Amino acid sequence: MLVKTRGIILGLIKYKETSIIVNIYTEVLGTKSYIVNGVRDKKGKIAFFQPLTILDMVVYDNASKGLNRISEYTIYRAYKSATFELRKIAVLLFLAELFIKTLKEEHPDEELFSFIVKRLSLFDEMEEEYEDFHLIFLIEYAAYLGIRPSSAEDIAKDFGRMLDKDVELLFNELLKQEQPIVSFSLKIGGSLRRRALEVLIDYYQIHFPSMGRIQSLTILKEVFS
Repeated sequence: MLVKTRGIILGLIKYKETSIIVNIYTEVLGTKSYIVNGVRDKKGKIAFFQPLTILDMVVYDNASKGLNRISEYTIYRAYKSATFELRKIAVLLFLAELFIKTLKEEHPDEELFSFIVKRLSLFDEMEEEYEDFHLIFLIEYAAYLGIRPSSAEDIAKDFGRMLDKDVELLFNELLKQEQPIVSFSLKIGGSLRRRALEVLIDYYQIHFPSMGRIQSLTILKEVFS
C-alpha cells in the first residue's frame, strides 16, 4: 500500500555500496525505517536525508516487512540558515539525537509532528536571540511526551535532591509561562545555561532509562557557552 506523508529525517546508516537505511519520524505512520537505493552515488541526493530535513513522501507500507521503501520524496521546506550556521547545526544534531532516543513509537501523533515542524521552521527563521531555544524546546517537548514537570520541585523530587537555587528559579519561571513560549533568549549566562541543560537531560534520562549518553551534548554546550 502506498501512503502519502510528511517525514522528519532522524538519522541514517550506510547500506551496501550506494544505499542507506534511513530512520524517519512520519506524520501518518509514526517512526519508520526505509531502504533508499542509490543515493550515495547520485550527486546531491544524500542531502535529502540529513538530520531533521523535512520531506514530502510517498512510501510503501507493508506491515509484514521490517523495512519498506520510499516511492517518491521532495523537500517540504528547505532550511534557510539552520544547516549553514554552526550554532544552529549543533542544535539540529542535538535534537535529532534526542528524537532518535525518544520517538520510538510507530503510532502516529499528528499534533506532536506539527509542533516539531513549526518549531524547526521558526528556529530556522530566527536571525538572533535563539541561544536558549534548546532549553525551551526540551520543556515544551516534554509535555507531548507526557513528562512535563509543573515546577522545579517536581524535577527535584524525581532526582531525590534539591536543585541549585539559580536553576530552580529559572525552571519555575519557564514552567509558569503560557505555551507555546515565543521568546528563545532567557538572558542568562553560559554557566547557568549549561547547568540547566544538564538537569533537563538528566530529567529525560530518568523517564527514558534506555536513552543513554547524548553524544552531541558536548558540542552544544561549547557553542552556547
